[in-house]
Amino acid sequence: MVSRGDRIVVLYPLYFDATASRHEGRRVPTKLAVRDPTLEELVEAARRRDYRVEAEPHAAHPRRPAKREGRILIVGGGTKTAILHAVAKELKAQRS
Repeated sequence: MVSRGDRIVVLYPLYFDATASRHEGRRVPTKLAVRDPTLEELVEAARRRDYRVEAEPHAAHPRRPAKREGRILIVGGGTKTAILHAVAKELKAQRS
């Protein structure tokens, strides 16, 4: 799915976790964060926003190498901040 030359944005569940602080690795505002997001929820939220998504279920965030929560790769789609906010809003909507 991902080919050479594609712009890739990497997203970890930690970026959206309301229980994590910014220092611990949360990347979205608490009003957009959810408690304990799963990799499957991230994949679904990104696909609902029409992003090309590839999941890597055994990956670990560099700050938490023992916790293998996985990550998603989004191909193209704009700036990382815009993608983070779009996926966070969709995650929030999925949970309500």
